[in-house]
Amino acid sequence: MAFQPLYDISVIEKPIKAALGNENTETTIAILEGIRLAMNNYCTFRMPIVLTDEAIERLGLNEDTDENPNPDEMVDPEHDFTLRTLHNDETNKDWLVAFTSEEESKKGPESAIYTVPLFDILPRVAGIDAVEGIVINPWGTAFTLRRSMIEEILRINNPESQIFFNLGDITTLECDAIVNAANERLTGGGGVDGAIHQVAGKRLNKACSELGGCKTGEAKITKGYDLKARYIIHTVGPVYKGKGDEASYLAECYLNSLNLAMEHNIHSIAFPAISTGAYKFPAEEAASIALDIASQWLELHSEYGMQVIFCCHDQDMLDIYQRVLSDMTKQMNPPDLQGPVDLALQIPKADE
Repeated sequence: MAFQPLYDISVIEKPIKAALGNENTETTIAILEGIRLAMNNYCTFRMPIVLTDEAIERLGLNEDTDENPNPDEMVDPEHDFTLRTLHNDETNKDWLVAFTSEEESKKGPESAIYTVPLFDILPRVAGIDAVEGIVINPWGTAFTLRRSMIEEILRINNPESQIFFNLGDITTLECDAIVNAANERLTGGGGVDGAIHQVAGKRLNKACSELGGCKTGEAKITKGYDLKARYIIHTVGPVYKGKGDEASYLAECYLNSLNLAMEHNIHSIAFPAISTGAYKFPAEEAASIALDIASQWLELHSEYGMQVIFCCHDQDMLDIYQRVLSDMTKQMNPPDLQGPVDLALQIPKADE
């Protein structure tokens, strides 16, 4: 399961072009539905930014350059830049600018560009009173997406929370975040940990070295770098010794990872079978803990919308997860509540 989007950014572009010269309620609804679909399918806006002097120096760029650099993973969005805006003198408010493609962004003034998922930027815009909305493709077929429209999209959009199973390599998944079964030093190692570090590249090693390690049960986050996933959540599972406290530590791994994911607006997360490899945690008990925590978390945060993927490295582990989930479902739905019961079969005969 690679989480390939069902739609691309054309779900926004097509209705906007169709509305040109024929703007009415029907065409506006089509545009808003296109934006909602784009948001739920991991589509991105290309947003012009103003880099700080420190970022310009670090990236080796000329402040007056005519080039249109796309920093993306080379910059920290919280410290290295601000989003460019267009000012409306009548309302004295600003509009953010977003492009659906490189072609659209090159129709106007050159600018450094940062690629932002719609499901990340739209909730943020809805919470900024000073911003009136987003102008999409201002140099081409422009559409003004007002904050009231964004709020309506967010109101009607309720991503479905689900649990999935995947058989294969967790490093290949195209989801928001994958979870790394890390060691306390966050230095990379064998198994899943080593595979993630190898695919993510050297920048992950540097990022992990700046986190100050991670205690058992805790979770910390980095970018995904060369992975297809946008983020990596690092959590340290317990080494199984049969002393009784390992289960609570393993539960904390899943709970803290899910909470950290929600803090970063992550809506799809893939877990390996934490601690079941070199740390020797019994696989069936580990699967039961993982599914129990995930189920409770999804129920508690039912309005958030999270896809939880349990990625299994072999068929045996997949069978264990599915068997445990089946047993959990039976416990929540006792046999006498699943369908009609022939009570006559339960009454002993007189001569017995």
